[in-house]
Amino acid sequence: MKKLLLLFCFVALATLAANANVVTVSFAPYCDGMYINNPSGPIFGGQHINATCSGANTNGGGFVHGAPGFTYYPNTAYDFSDPLFGLLGENSSIQFLLQVKGTVKKPVECGWVIYYGFDGSGNYLLNAGPCTIVSGVDAIKHIPGAKSTTSR
Repeated sequence: MKKLLLLFCFVALATLAANANVVTVSFAPYCDGMYINNPSGPIFGGQHINATCSGANTNGGGFVHGAPGFTYYPNTAYDFSDPLFGLLGENSSIQFLLQVKGTVKKPVECGWVIYYGFDGSGNYLLNAGPCTIVSGVDAIKHIPGAKSTTSR
């Protein structure tokens, strides 16, 4: 019985640790934000929160890599492949290059750049800006009249 209880405690702690391994950012003054699961690994999953300002979220993921000259800050970025436009019926792609360092209480840097591929020939700068590290997806609130970072 003690072994079973110990096993349940271990599973509970592992679950808490896994849930704590998430970085969430707000793109305010835009209506949307993003969270990244497994931010310390070379490959990650995540979600574009409130992607169209209507409460819809899109699942995505990608890789961490350097991209000097193509990012908000000159270091590595989370290269997040967002299926948003494809889900809306458009034959195009969106790539977020998200850079986050620090914590909610001690933010160091937070910035993003979006590249848009609509013609099958290349990716073009769509939008860029700073972000704010927040304590969870509930902190990404609907802002009346705000647009999404992916507005064209």
